[in-house]
Amino acid sequence: MTSSSTRPAKKRSLAWIYYALIAAVCCYLGFDKSIGLLVPAGICAAYSAYLFRGGRFVVWIW
Repeated sequence: MTSSSTRPAKKRSLAWIYYALIAAVCCYLGFDKSIGLLVPAGICAAYSAYLFRGGRFVVWIW
């Protein structure tokens, strides 16, 4: 049995920050301009959480 201090840390993709920012902007614009932007905000927030927790499937949208 190994302790958590001896396990190698997972390398986390920085794409979660990118999607968190997109979610925040969509959320702000959703309440300010168009309520329809709250759906993409939720999707980006969920994907950002998935990546933060170590998700393997990473998609960069430029």
